[in-house]
Amino acid sequence: MPGWPQAPRYNASSLARALTILDLFEPATPALSATQIARRLRVRPGSLYPALSTLERFGYLDPAERRNILAGRELERRTPKTITNLKRLEADLTGIVAKGYGVDDEELNEGVLCVAAPVRDHAGEVVAAISISLLKARVKSGQCEKIAQAVMRAATAISGAMGYRRN
Repeated sequence: MPGWPQAPRYNASSLARALTILDLFEPATPALSATQIARRLRVRPGSLYPALSTLERFGYLDPAERRNILAGRELERRTPKTITNLKRLEADLTGIVAKGYGVDDEELNEGVLCVAAPVRDHAGEVVAAISISLLKARVKSGQCEKIAQAVMRAATAISGAMGYRRN
């Protein structure tokens, strides 16, 4: 139809999300928490972490900005093992990104071990997660890594069914 913009021939949705996030930062709003960004974009805060992490890695958001984002959240102790120290949480998040999965070792519920991995859509965006929760007393030493690998295989299979192809 004349007068209507044509649909883009190529659309890098991950790049579009990152640029949209960057557009939110203005002189009047130099710092935003993940919750504030999510509210403005009408998405879940957890779905932003891959984009925020990538922006940080390439220097568009320094480590201080991530601390500001995390500082906007209260780190409430749920069990004696809950991470309530910001530096420890940052280190844990870095490890999760590097490994491709996360482990909740009695941090939310005593006696419960949970392993989770991200599920990605065709554009590589994290749209969901798959996890398994087990009674820690039933998990033998060294089994956690095997469980994590199984969860990651399941997440990869679901992601593949959604069109995700790892580069």
